[in-house]
Amino acid sequence: MKKMMILAITLAFALSVQTEAKPNKKKIMKMGEKVYLTHCAACHQVTGLGIPSVFPPLAKSDYIDGDVNVIFNSIFNGNEGEMTVNGVKYNTPMPPVALKDKEAAAVATYIMNSWGNKGKIYGPKKVKKWKKKNLKK
Repeated sequence: MKKMMILAITLAFALSVQTEAKPNKKKIMKMGEKVYLTHCAACHQVTGLGIPSVFPPLAKSDYIDGDVNVIFNSIFNGNEGEMTVNGVKYNTPMPPVALKDKEAAAVATYIMNSWGNKGKIYGPKKVKKWKKKNLKK
């Protein structure tokens, strides 16, 4: 009986820890949308389609091509110089955006999971790891 009680408590604890650790995609997407609308939509548009030859699309973008590192780089380092996205040339600079790690993770999750893009859920730990390895000094 005592072993069964210990097993039940251990199992309940393991399930509660697992549930707490699982990110809430709906909540992250809502935060990401808010960050996107505040900092990104003016150029990349609410639809993620951008403005041809001026601001590149984020929707089904071959430049991003499912690589969240491209989004983190654009957020924290900005973009400068000519780039080709989906066969169209762009040369409008994008300044870095001052976002907290949680905001950057949320907006990356939003971009990577909107407009037909297929991505994962990203958290602040992923952003911190990326910044440690890639942030320009």
